[in-house]
Amino acid sequence: MKNNIILKRKFFINKTKKYYKSGTKNRKTFQEFLKGKKIAVVSGAPHLINSNEGEKIDSYDVVVRINQGYLVSINDKTEQKDIGSRTDILYTQLSDYPGCGNSMHMRSMKPYFKWIVSCSPYFTKRIKEFVKKTNKYKIPFYIVEKQNWDSLFNQLNLRPNKETPTSGMITIYHLLQYDIKELYVTGFTFYKNIANNSKDPFYYKGYFSGYRSDWYMYRGPGRSGRKNKKPPKQHPPNIEFIFFKELYSLNKDKISCDSKLLDLMERF
Repeated sequence: MKNNIILKRKFFINKTKKYYKSGTKNRKTFQEFLKGKKIAVVSGAPHLINSNEGEKIDSYDVVVRINQGYLVSINDKTEQKDIGSRTDILYTQLSDYPGCGNSMHMRSMKPYFKWIVSCSPYFTKRIKEFVKKTNKYKIPFYIVEKQNWDSLFNQLNLRPNKETPTSGMITIYHLLQYDIKELYVTGFTFYKNIANNSKDPFYYKGYFSGYRSDWYMYRGPGRSGRKNKKPPKQHPPNIEFIFFKELYSLNKDKISCDSKLLDLMERF
């Protein structure tokens, strides 16, 4: 553990620190943008289809989407009645893995977003790529701060270099660190809707076209809920689900959820 932290810190200082500083200099502006706002954060669970949630989502002061979730809201008019049409803030990993923002074209995205936020670890080389791209196209951008990223990682008790928080969990946690009025969480199930060995979709059609998370999401029923192939880095949705339930119980005056997530929290 100690060696991993030292190596990360050394890489951060030597390679990405100046880009991190550039990406967090807009903190006050970002803070003011969120202050007192009612925010909807929308993920890609399949129960959103035929939910008629779109009008409700678009009624919020700020609509937040994750990774490639914005593509369907822009391109698929038939789904807007369920998932809404706006994306005011996009949280993205800018990863090379499918669905994590790798196919984003910054120039074409500029008209749609008020902010783009990197939820990649602050010590990775993706930060450099993110800052250069957003600077080039003059898109307002921000980076999840070191203290918040580390705080979430530690509270989830993840294993360095083996596990990492999901983009969705980072997004929820980060938004709650600001002075917002409400956070409406919709399209999240923390994969509790998927039974072991099920072929049910993880996401609604178009969110990840042809994409299955088996190869990177899980390491066993203890932390994740199902056994699958070992990935380069794994996300632990079971741990995140428990953590979110704690966040919800402590922030019921601020967090609201769609009926599906409320039902899952009652049952699990």
